[in-house]
Amino acid sequence: IVRDSGPLPMDFGTAEHMEIVWRSLPGKRCFRAKGVHVRLSRWWSRHDRQEEVQEDWHTIALALAAMGIQKGWWPSIWETPMEKGRAAAIPVDDGVDEVPQSVEDEGEDEPRSVKAAHEKMQLKRQSTVNGLHFACQVFGNDFKRRLSKAAWMIETPMRTKCGEDMILAKTTMGTLEFALQQYDRKYNEVLIELAEMMFQPTTLAALDLKTDPSDPNIIADDQHLVDKMFWVTVGLLGSYLTWLPLRSDGLPWMLAGLLHYVVERKNACLKRLPPLLG
Repeated sequence: IVRDSGPLPMDFGTAEHMEIVWRSLPGKRCFRAKGVHVRLSRWWSRHDRQEEVQEDWHTIALALAAMGIQKGWWPSIWETPMEKGRAAAIPVDDGVDEVPQSVEDEGEDEPRSVKAAHEKMQLKRQSTVNGLHFACQVFGNDFKRRLSKAAWMIETPMRTKCGEDMILAKTTMGTLEFALQQYDRKYNEVLIELAEMMFQPTTLAALDLKTDPSDPNIIADDQHLVDKMFWVTVGLLGSYLTWLPLRSDGLPWMLAGLLHYVVERKNACLKRLPPLLG
């Protein structure tokens, strides 16, 4: 719960600090609202709402576990998905190989489309008692928490740029500035930030990647997470590099260069036009 809020305080783990954290829980946003509402008709709604969930992930998991115990799904906190996931992450030499959370219930093939992923989720929901029980399973799986955070982090540079562009699009001069930014290839800055994210120490720390190689299940989880993050990043970069250059080097976007406030850029655009116009 404390790590969800940011860096650990100096008194982390002391009795006084634990008492402060416990007493602060009723004031958490997740206890003052029914939940987050994702508006699928709005761009980036899921991303924005997910940030709120990430900040209270373990608080929500604790509340769900308490409700599950009240309903008789688990006899104690130690039998809840949250605590079972924590126990599986601790190396125990008992001669029994635990199943890594990253591959638990995954099946042989991962879904290759949104429709397939939706159908798979529906099957998992049908195997639980109800929506609340299903939520307990999700929030109790630490790999899903880290995977969710990885997806959110990958999207953040594009979300920030999209928000800036939407503000520009509200005015005539802002729209011109947006077109000139496309012409000047300002989107390269976003692509560079996206590409560098995999190599930032802050990214690895935020995803709680383990450094202890003694447990093969921990290695499997971390490797699975990094693999997913890498291929999603590569796919996004490939998609952006395919169509974004059309906004700087293709018509009609390239014509924005004729309105450039830098004379040299305007003249450069004039020199490029004759071959394109025939």
